[in-house]
Amino acid sequence: MEIALLILISLAIGFFAAILGIGGGVILTPALILLGMETHIAISVSLGGVVLTSLVSSLEYLRQRLVDLKLALIMIAVSAPGALAGAYLSIETPGTVLEKMMGLFLLAMAGLMLANMEMKVVDRVLSIERQVKAKDGTKFSYHAHLLFLLPVGMAAGFAAGLFGIGGGVMIVPSLLLSGIPAQVAVATSSLMVNASADASFLTYLAKGEFDLSYLLPIAPALMIGAYAGARLSRKVKPAHTKALLACLLVILAAMLLLR
Repeated sequence: MEIALLILISLAIGFFAAILGIGGGVILTPALILLGMETHIAISVSLGGVVLTSLVSSLEYLRQRLVDLKLALIMIAVSAPGALAGAYLSIETPGTVLEKMMGLFLLAMAGLMLANMEMKVVDRVLSIERQVKAKDGTKFSYHAHLLFLLPVGMAAGFAAGLFGIGGGVMIVPSLLLSGIPAQVAVATSSLMVNASADASFLTYLAKGEFDLSYLLPIAPALMIGAYAGARLSRKVKPAHTKALLACLLVILAAMLLLR
C-alpha cells in the first residue's frame, strides 16, 4: 500500500469530513479496502480515523459554540447502542459480503445527497424548541423533531458500526430535513459521530480486529485535515462539497460492487 498516497487521501478526507460533519469513514473505509487492506481491518482502522477526525472537528465546533449539546446527547443515547450492535454484526459477517453491502449503502447515501430534498419534517409529539448562540453572536432558533430524528440516530449508529463510517452521512441530511440550520447540523453531527465511532471502535478493539500500524501513518493527516476543515467551515458552502462527495461515493460504490 502506497503510504504517501494514503496520507494525501487522509488529508482530504479529514478536511471534507469536518466541513460536512460526517467523520470521513464513508470515504476512508472503501478507500482502504480498494487499496488492498483486509475488510475487517479496514473497517477498524477507519473507525480509529473517524474517532480522531470527529474529535478534532467537534472540539473546534464546541469552541465556536455551534454544537447543540442537548440534542447531541439525546441522539447519542440511541446511536451508541446501535453502533455497538452494528460492530458486533460486522465482525461476524464475511468481508466479501460486507463489501457488497457497503457498495449498496454508498449508492443509497449518494442518492440521498443528490436528491436535494427541501421538505421540512414537522411533528408535535416529540418536538423540542432549541436555540444555539454561536461565539460570534449569531443566534439559531429551531425545533428538533425527535419522532423523526431518534430512529435516524439509531440507524446511523448501526451503519457506523457495520461499515466503519461514523454515520454522519445519514445524520447531517436528516438534521437539515428536520429544519435545523446547516452550521448547527454539521457541528452537532460531528459530536454524535465521535460517540458512535468510539463505541464501534472499542468493540473492534476488544475483539482484536485492529492493527495500529496502519492507523499511525495517517492519523496526523486526518487530524490536520479535520482541523483545517472545521476552521474554514463557515467560509465554505457545504452544497459545493456535498455534490463532489456524492459523485465520489458513486465511484467508490461501483468499484466495490465490481470487485
